[in-house]
Amino acid sequence: GSAGVSALLSLDLSADGSVQAVGQISDGCAPALFTTTSRADRWTPAVGAEQEWYIVPGAPATINSPGGVRATPCAVVIGVDATSADAAAVLCDDERLVRTLDGGATWDDGLYVPGARTFAASPSGYLLATVGRADCAGVRLVVVYPSAAPGDGAASACRLTTADTTQVSMSVAGEILWLWTGEEFAVTADRGVSWQ
Repeated sequence: GSAGVSALLSLDLSADGSVQAVGQISDGCAPALFTTTSRADRWTPAVGAEQEWYIVPGAPATINSPGGVRATPCAVVIGVDATSADAAAVLCDDERLVRTLDGGATWDDGLYVPGARTFAASPSGYLLATVGRADCAGVRLVVVYPSAAPGDGAASACRLTTADTTQVSMSVAGEILWLWTGEEFAVTADRGVSWQ
């Protein structure tokens, strides 16, 4: 774009409609923070990229956190999201969700979630989008808490779809969840009871 961003490192939607993104700048490859409140084609540079959670470019097992660059227990991190400056999770390429409560200084043993493709922080913890499950012909949402708890990995809503489930992305802001499956887009505001 006009800001010279060559790679998107993180994208956060807020319930108020504002969007915050960390992008890798083409000139020097330094991560930079941008915000927009009304239009996706008008971004404003901001300070604070170093305070955001994102996968460090060129270091697939490493993430940036508000406390600095941190190693993860993953061989390759395919996603990172946080519920606070200290509580975050990473999705590993072996379908494990690994959590931290101290800004990435230490990590739990991880929770294996078969078919996990992506995840997003939610008001109560994390929602994972899983595919290939016998109980859902499409994308099954799975609930995981910020730390190990009874009910971790419990199946939630199912989004029935025949779309390409090799490409799944999602975002959560408040009670609203956006789900992209292949070229299909769906949104729910009631935890997947109904989809639009």
